[in-house]
Amino acid sequence: MAAMRRSAARATTAAAPLFASGVSARAVSAAPVQEDYTPQQVLRLCTHLHSAFVSNDKARLRALGLSLVPMLHLLRPSEVSMALNHFAHAKVLDMNLWQPISDMLPEVFIDPDCKALGLAANAYARASLKHEAALAFIADSARALANQGNLEGRNVAMLINGYSKLRVRHPGLMEVLSQQLIPRVKELNEIDLATVANGFARMAVADSQLFDALREPTAQAMEKFSVQNLAMLANAHARIMRRDTALLDLVAAELHKRSVAKGQPIAAKYLPSIVHAFAMKLSLCPPDLVQVVEFSLPRVIGQMEKSDVILTVPSLVHIPSLCAPPDFRNPVFNHCLSIMPELTGNAVVSILEAALFLRHDCQVFWRGSLQHCEASLSRNGASWELKYVSTLALLVAEVWAGAAPAGVTWPPFGEDQKSDLFAAITTAAGACARINDSSEELRAVADLAVAAARAEVANPELEGLLLRRARELLIVVPSSAVAAAGSEASRGERQQASRLIEDILMVLACLRIRKALVIGHERHPDAGMDKLREATNGNMGFIFATNLGFALNCTLDHIREVLSRYTKSSAAKVGQIAVIDWFIPSGPTGMDPSQTAFFQALNIGTKIVKGQIELVSDFQILKVGEKVSASGAVLLAKLGIQPFSYQMQVQQVYQDATVFSAAVLDISDAVLIQKFIAGVANMAAFSREVGIPTEAGLPHAFGNAFRNVAALVADFDFTFKEVEDVKKFLADPSAYAAASPASAPAAGGAAPAAGAAAKKAEVVEEEEEEEQDFDLFGCQPKTLSNFSESLRLKSKGQEEAEPPDLPEGVPSLGSVKHPECTPCVFAHRPSGCAPGANCTYCHFEHEKISRVRLKKAMVTPSQE
Repeated sequence: MAAMRRSAARATTAAAPLFASGVSARAVSAAPVQEDYTPQQVLRLCTHLHSAFVSNDKARLRALGLSLVPMLHLLRPSEVSMALNHFAHAKVLDMNLWQPISDMLPEVFIDPDCKALGLAANAYARASLKHEAALAFIADSARALANQGNLEGRNVAMLINGYSKLRVRHPGLMEVLSQQLIPRVKELNEIDLATVANGFARMAVADSQLFDALREPTAQAMEKFSVQNLAMLANAHARIMRRDTALLDLVAAELHKRSVAKGQPIAAKYLPSIVHAFAMKLSLCPPDLVQVVEFSLPRVIGQMEKSDVILTVPSLVHIPSLCAPPDFRNPVFNHCLSIMPELTGNAVVSILEAALFLRHDCQVFWRGSLQHCEASLSRNGASWELKYVSTLALLVAEVWAGAAPAGVTWPPFGEDQKSDLFAAITTAAGACARINDSSEELRAVADLAVAAARAEVANPELEGLLLRRARELLIVVPSSAVAAAGSEASRGERQQASRLIEDILMVLACLRIRKALVIGHERHPDAGMDKLREATNGNMGFIFATNLGFALNCTLDHIREVLSRYTKSSAAKVGQIAVIDWFIPSGPTGMDPSQTAFFQALNIGTKIVKGQIELVSDFQILKVGEKVSASGAVLLAKLGIQPFSYQMQVQQVYQDATVFSAAVLDISDAVLIQKFIAGVANMAAFSREVGIPTEAGLPHAFGNAFRNVAALVADFDFTFKEVEDVKKFLADPSAYAAASPASAPAAGGAAPAAGAAAKKAEVVEEEEEEEQDFDLFGCQPKTLSNFSESLRLKSKGQEEAEPPDLPEGVPSLGSVKHPECTPCVFAHRPSGCAPGANCTYCHFEHEKISRVRLKKAMVTPSQE
């Protein structure tokens, strides 16, 4: 109905003259709210609204806007968006105006186009108003248009700019806009290109396909970019850490054309973000950008606000090729000194780092800035961060011990001011809040130790502070080397502090190596340093194995052997988590009977023997994973037991651009061979089971196939070379039995005991044969010989073979050699022997040996 009413109103308006109504603008602004308005009044009100915006009459614009609210249902979406844009540009942020329009937006935005949605989103962004319902409706409408393919490149850029400024995320909106924008990037002008890149970067959407699509049109339109757009482009790449060196070099070259080539410095409001993006974020310093900084910064530093100074000056440390003569340094740091009372301690330290990096030798600057730092530390040291306190200490030490500049009295402060500075640093370091990251806090303590040593400061209070803070960190950051130093309590505080400083420096070196790994990975991406950095978690030291100098025989196994020699014992502390199981052995303890209370508290059974306590049995006082109790810690201390030990262990190994666990070093060649053989066996079994031939299963497959073929052709005329031996054995088994060493007669000179032993062995074989005639399921095993013999006698309907000519009373062929024979295990059973007289085994009865006697014969045949 609203759409029909709006269409009718528009038709009437088209036929009516523009100012047909006699209502003036002033009358409209003061008119009471009516229920119905003529189309002429609505059109004329919109015209006056635009006129008030052009003339920048905010009061009139607000009054006209309040009169427009009741007519919203008669406006097109584009007119509502234009009105919101006028209010936002003119800074008319009356909530009596914005709230009702935002609430009614879903009702009045009927079939909006992409331009209306983009203008509305930009209006809310410019006004910094986050109306959730209105912005959600705009996002849903934009997604609907995207699905229909009705989005235009420039309007998509406005939507991206609006939502990115407000930092409002709607599910899938940016992804949809990115997909719609990639094929339409050629529709964007230079402003849109910078807006799109900056908008996606604000929302942390690092869509590589989109930025790759933007590269070519951006490079082609680079000459049309304003300095503001160039700054937006540099910041966009810095936000998502996209180091597109080719495009950024073009940005730097264009900035050089606009400033150095024309003799016009970059404006003070754009230079800080450019320098910060290139130097600090991206670590890129093209020669053109360096010249832009050298030319522009001294000329515009006086126009910068303190926030711009904080953004620009500390970034100079990251431009190593910067040429900073006195004409450059003096205006920059003089301005910094003038605004220093307005800066925080952290910002002052960052500026001092830049001054030291650029070798600024102005004594007035150093004295004034250090006096400001001393006053700030003494007055409000708790507001400082510990890492900046330690950095300030390092700076003071560097200025004090550094080389003196030519022609300048150096250092710029005396011994008294140095002592006062370190006294203030000590006070502030003790009052600073703890750092959440214990590794960063350990690094700050190490920096303080280095600064005190280099500046030759004899401050017992500072040494005590370092010792106390480091001891506290040992609980949070377990480090074997630092723990070893912390347990040297009996050697005096100064020696302990000195040893502790050395060990903290080792951990500090580790932390700085991590930062070096990041730079190394950027320069050598194929060296695997990113994997090494991921493996350096917690407090880890680095051992460099090399084949140079003193480390000619330095191997990984040698390193582990050397580390295993250095172990530090430690007593158990109350509340400490036990990492081992510990038992107090039974027996005398050396403690007098008056101290039985400790054992009774732990329910340990004791007795008094010869005036001392003796444990009845072993007692487990520590269990892995449980805390050490107070009584247990005291008892272990009285017994002089130090159950824990610390040593450095190799955890990761970096070799050939690969990081692997140190457990790999424990794998020997025998283990590898065993694993390989087991794998081959498993593969063979698996392939045989599923019926898929593999190289591992081929030997088994051929063996089984040959056995089946040999059994099948045993009694046939068909033969081949490989089965001839089998057929000869089946034809005359006695020939093979005569050739067997087990059945051959003993030599003439053999002792009777040897003959008896051989006889016992044969009996043992007979008994074992008798026991193995049935398997676990009561079935007769089917061997190749039995199966072949059955085929020879009964295959293919053949009748049983004719009995051979045997001597009288001899039941079978195998009985001819009785008693020097092998008994048949089937002859005396109910089923009988299938071959009968043709059986090659003896059918006479033989004496049966009991199981006990059998074992004896098997174990000690030589004693019988």
